[in-house]
Formats: sequence, structure tokens, C-alpha cells
Amino acid sequence: MAVGIAPGINREDQWHMSRSKVEWSDAAKAAKEKCKAEPYNAKAWYDLGCILEEESLWRESVDCFSMALIFDPFNADYYMHRGHRYLSIGEVASFTADFEMCLRIDPKNWWALYYIQEGFTAMGYFDKAEEYCKRLWEISDENTQFVDAVAVWYCEALGRNGKWDKYNEIINTPFLVKMMDDPETKTPYIGRLRFMAGRVSDEEMLKRLDEIPADHPMADAMFCGTAWALIDKWYSKGETAKADELCAKAAKRDKNTWQLTAYFLSYFEAKRRGLID
Repeated sequence: MAVGIAPGINREDQWHMSRSKVEWSDAAKAAKEKCKAEPYNAKAWYDLGCILEEESLWRESVDCFSMALIFDPFNADYYMHRGHRYLSIGEVASFTADFEMCLRIDPKNWWALYYIQEGFTAMGYFDKAEEYCKRLWEISDENTQFVDAVAVWYCEALGRNGKWDKYNEIINTPFLVKMMDDPETKTPYIGRLRFMAGRVSDEEMLKRLDEIPADHPMADAMFCGTAWALIDKWYSKGETAKADELCAKAAKRDKNTWQLTAYFLSYFEAKRRGLID
């Protein structure tokens, strides 16, 4: 299909996926040579993509995983890797689409279910986030790694959808209550569950924000992690003005944070609501 070009639109405005000029490692260069020697070898492209993603060359790794998928288009793992790297560069719809394809191929892929809800949450599709969180919760139990995180994401989606009875049912799951009762359990997600269960007040969370040392190298990350809990709660409860104010602040705290879930969700929430450019 022919595509016209509007006046004033140039290539640089549209071909936006610029690549890094960072020097590739010897391992990456060697892997690239293998791809040149075996251009139809999906695994060779995948291996190169894995090396590049480890070196934080995410756009370049997306290119490699795309090449792998050309030659092996039904490989769930390749979609997972490319999807993660789309997430790294803020391409939320592409990330979500790749994880959807992964789940079409492998419907009970735990990690795909774990991550796909993040894309739907970032885009504001909380009904879809709930659907996938429910599927993940149903194949998880008290022995599942990161089950506390699963509970947080599920309750987050339920709260946004106003399903407070189900929200309270999940929060009061016996093994979660036991985890919250144990003072030795101090993971960030257990801390979030304690807040969601009402064991920690809004005032205490705000106090924690105020107590973050300004000169701490991870000050922005600490701020976003605490702020997102309040932002999500306030939006769920209809306290929009308070949530907007804090969300806009969190979205601007991008030093050492832009790869973290709390910042990522704050940023895209703020973008959707027109709170930042």
C-alpha cells in the first residue's frame, strides 16, 4: 500500500530507533561474525541478541531477536527476550504484543504471565492486567518464587477495577498473612502487601518519602518505589488530585530508576494523564 508523506515530515523524525555508538565487546563481534557466516541460523542471531542485551545495547538486541524470529517464528523464548528489550526501550505496546505471542505459543509460561500484566497496566488496560494476573495466581502457590509480587500485581489490578471484595480475599490469603506477620520477612513486595492490607498508613509512607537522603545514589529509585504504592492506591480510591501530584513528581525522578517497575509505571501513568510531556 502506498504511503504519502505529509509536508514537513522528514526521515529523522520518523526513523526514531537510533542505535548506540558504544563499542561492541569481543564476544559480540565474534557472535556477529557467526551470524554473517550462518545468516539463516536463528540460534546464532539469538545468541548475539543475548550478548548485546547483557551489554545494555537493547535496541541492537531487538534487531537480533527479530532476525532470530524470521527463521524460527514460533519460538516462545525468542518473543520473551525481544519483549523484555522492548520494555527496556519504552516500547510498551511492542513489549506486550511479544509477550502475547509467547503466551499463544506457551499458554502457561509463568514468566510471560508475570510480565505481560506490566504492559497492560502501563497502558491503562486494567481489565486485561487483571485477566493475566488471575491466570498467574491460579498456577502459583505459597512455594512459588515471587508469589508476593504476583499478589501485589493482582490486587493492584483488582483495585483499579473496583473489585474490593476479591482484593480483600487475595490480601487475606492465609500464606500471605503468615508472610506479612513474620517481622523477619522484609522483601519490597511484602512491604507493599502490608501497606495494601492497611498495616502501614499513608502518613507513614509519606514520612518515608521525606526521610530519603537527597544525596543517596539511589534516592530516585527509593522515592519511586514508595511513591508508586501511594499513587496506585489513590487512583484506585478516586483521590485523583493527590495521585496526580505525586505521579508527576515520580515520573521526573529518573536517575538510576528508568529500568525499575515503579518508575516505569509512574512515568506511563503520568504520560497517559497528560501530567508530563
